[in-house]
Amino acid sequence: MKVVAVATPKGGCGKTTLAIHLADWLARGGEEVVLWDLDPQQSACEWWAGGRFAFECRGGEWEEIERERERKREGWAVVDCPPGFDARGIERVGKIARVVLVPVLPSPLDLWACARWVGELAQAAHKEQERWLVVNQFERQSATVLPAVLAAARELGVQVAAGVVTRRAIYRRAALEGRSAFGYGRIGRAAQEELERLFGEVVRG
Repeated sequence: MKVVAVATPKGGCGKTTLAIHLADWLARGGEEVVLWDLDPQQSACEWWAGGRFAFECRGGEWEEIERERERKREGWAVVDCPPGFDARGIERVGKIARVVLVPVLPSPLDLWACARWVGELAQAAHKEQERWLVVNQFERQSATVLPAVLAAARELGVQVAAGVVTRRAIYRRAALEGRSAFGYGRIGRAAQEELERLFGEVVRG
């Protein structure tokens, strides 16, 4: 079982939105997927419970995910991690996750905070793990800032996904209606296309 952790040292970066959409994208591609909601707020489970998804959502602990990974060879676990980690949490992510997606807002302050945290995670991680910063909630007025933010991230030695996630009303609507942007046909097309580019790069690239 492949484990993808969606994690960030701070809240408000769109972590749960990214986790829900990754799980749904994998499930729509015919994969067996479990979304693990480890965030105390349980926002992913609430979103999932309000609709009909082709994947299961569970609360739990890292120990349960590790046991499941050892028991199953196939399938995916997408983990919506709690914001901010102590040393034990970093150790768990470093040991268990094959891929770590770190959503970051397109601002230097957020970038510096996340880059330092990714550096700590890298020290605890197994050598096959991939760690990606994902620019999330991007807006047009940030377009002039984005190249400098991405360049700064690369100078810090952090891998940054080429695909970005734009702030869109469709994500708020999807949360209210218990769906993902992939369930909206043409009105969700722009979001679907950018998410497919991103996930194809960081998960199956």
